[in-house]
Amino acid sequence: MSNIRYYLDVFSNILLVSVIVVNILSMFRVCLLVRLLVCIIAICFSIAVPIYMDCSLVWIMRGIIGSLSITSMIVILVMFANSFFNLKIKVIDIPSGLIIGVVGSVLYLSVLGFLPCSLYDFGFKLSIYFLIITFSLLCVVYFFNKLLAWIFLFAVIGYLLAISNSTNIWDYLIDPLLWGYSIVTVLLKMFRLI
Repeated sequence: MSNIRYYLDVFSNILLVSVIVVNILSMFRVCLLVRLLVCIIAICFSIAVPIYMDCSLVWIMRGIIGSLSITSMIVILVMFANSFFNLKIKVIDIPSGLIIGVVGSVLYLSVLGFLPCSLYDFGFKLSIYFLIITFSLLCVVYFFNKLLAWIFLFAVIGYLLAISNSTNIWDYLIDPLLWGYSIVTVLLKMFRLI
């Protein structure tokens, strides 16, 4: 199982590099073939070329970001498809971004000790109450954003299949990258910048 997680980590960081490159290219009017060629060059560069202390860009990003959640990987994959193929699939809208922002804020504030009980610790002890809360959260997200609810469902299935080294369900559902992206997306959409 650790090999699967290793390849998922490498794949997610390569995909993140590709999303960044394709978004930069989308500022210019370039054809699909040029985007594909530049993406392949950027991927090869990010894997093979050591940038700092014999570490490639992918490993530097993994050291900064850490392991991404299943949810983040799928959101990045949808962002890549949006950028590369000029699709208009909305993954994070204002209601779902607010839900992720609030849950992530409570989660990270409790982990840092600012709240009396740690929400993160409940992810280790799957009780019936936690499953009811998780199911309720999935239903609320499904009401606002069906695609994100399906992504969360895939993350829960990944947790049940134990494809990661973590035994905490929160590591499958949310991470700081998704939390920050959701907050920034909500703020930009509220001020009509995107």
